[in-house]
Amino acid sequence: MTLNDTLYLTAFRQLLAFPLRTTLTALGVVIGTMSVIIITVLGDGLSAAIDDELGGLGFQFLSVTPGEQARAGVIDDARPFDMQDVDALRRQIPGVASVSPLLSRRLFVTVRGEARRVTVSGVGPEFFRQRRFDLASGRLFDSSDLSRSLPLCVVSEDFLSGDDDDVPVPTGLEIRIDRAVCHVVGVTKKQSVIGMAAGKDTIYVPLPFMQSRIAGDRTVSLIQIEARADFPAEAVIKDVQMLLRERRNIRGEGQDFRIEDMNDMRQTLSRITTLLTATLGSVALVSLLVGGIGIMNIMLVSVTERTREIGIRLAIGAMPSQILVQFMIEAMMLAIIGGLSGAVIGLAISAIGCAALGVPFIVNYQTVALTVAFTALVGLFFGILPARRAASMMPAVALRQE
Repeated sequence: MTLNDTLYLTAFRQLLAFPLRTTLTALGVVIGTMSVIIITVLGDGLSAAIDDELGGLGFQFLSVTPGEQARAGVIDDARPFDMQDVDALRRQIPGVASVSPLLSRRLFVTVRGEARRVTVSGVGPEFFRQRRFDLASGRLFDSSDLSRSLPLCVVSEDFLSGDDDDVPVPTGLEIRIDRAVCHVVGVTKKQSVIGMAAGKDTIYVPLPFMQSRIAGDRTVSLIQIEARADFPAEAVIKDVQMLLRERRNIRGEGQDFRIEDMNDMRQTLSRITTLLTATLGSVALVSLLVGGIGIMNIMLVSVTERTREIGIRLAIGAMPSQILVQFMIEAMMLAIIGGLSGAVIGLAISAIGCAALGVPFIVNYQTVALTVAFTALVGLFFGILPARRAASMMPAVALRQE
């Protein structure tokens, strides 16, 4: 057995001799490593979900809403759009592939004798196609439903579910909206993490039915526009802006509507996710350093407790460098044990969290390896002081210690 093997074995035996102390000391590193892994994996999963959700809509997806952007927020009392605006966008702009108007209200509805407040949105068939809805059962609206203004609705599969139970939604379910009674014809899959599918508290009805039987007017609160793939999004935005300004008699620089490019939204959300991941990851790294301080503290205690042992080893010929290496190995082992344990626990919790949030479980093994390597460096750094103190002892002085 070589000298290095002896040093590693001695350090390992010392850690096994005090299992409770070893566990409690490594706990700080476990928590720090676990936090870094969880934050990184969830952040990567959220970023992937955003790219998949918004990227699936394509770069040619626009959202137009009434209201101007002010310093204090959004002014919502602007004149709403109407169906003439929708028809004009559909007919007069060559770069538009499809237009989907939407009218929403927050209303009380009655389901199975219970009243609840939900968002009721009137939409057409284009809305579901643009938003890439996935059906769990039933069907979505078609042009016949709109032309006949039928009292139908589409809800999410968790529409009836509570916090602790999962109640399936049958097609044909009766929902009373104000004085109208609708029947569920379609059930969509659960809402995605960023809400592009039907939400638990959202009911979709045919737009003409919403306008005539519920809202009582033909206004539109939002217009979704899908641009043609062979037209630049910037050109379509400019054409939409010019047309709406003309129809709303807007002069000057200001305007009372907003046009949002889905690609810009995706980039903004990705930047926010990256920033939050980096910020929270930095905080988690600080907890790793705190765990390193705990290692240094317990190693100093260990040096004090083993003063006589150190004196005996020095007296019979051990080199100070060997004492130094042994204590640094102990500190690094503590950190590595904590790092590996934290990585395993962090990955397990991340898998559960990703499944609960409905985001992809993406593991960057390079990040995991770097995090564990960083814990080893933390142990090395915070083990220097105790190791030097042990190596600098004078044998005669150390042997006098009881």
